[in-house]
Amino acid sequence: LINPSLDHFLASRFSVGGHVRLLFTTGDYSEQGVGARVGYTFSVTDRVSWWPRAGLIYTRGDGRNVDFDVVDFEIFAPFLLHLVPNFFFGLGPVVNLQVHGDRDALFGIQSIVGGTFSL
Repeated sequence: LINPSLDHFLASRFSVGGHVRLLFTTGDYSEQGVGARVGYTFSVTDRVSWWPRAGLIYTRGDGRNVDFDVVDFEIFAPFLLHLVPNFFFGLGPVVNLQVHGDRDALFGIQSIVGGTFSL
């Protein structure tokens, strides 16, 4: 699974972002997807923040006698630990609710690793 993402803070705490999803297996099955999201970050301490994000994800899968298109509404709300000013990792709940297609809702815990940079 390859799932790169990028978020940009339009204001000091308000973010917009998106990601691309590519999944390939050893068989003939694959998934491709794209998503867009918005978020807002809250400072908890000088090294901990909470960054809830919500958005829509379109995914197409095919192979192994399976062919589907789904749209999910995703909420991901990780707590982030900022080890140094430009690097963080975090963990938080994630919920995927189906908007279109035939897939069950997903609930779980997801991790995130990232960094910040200025242009």
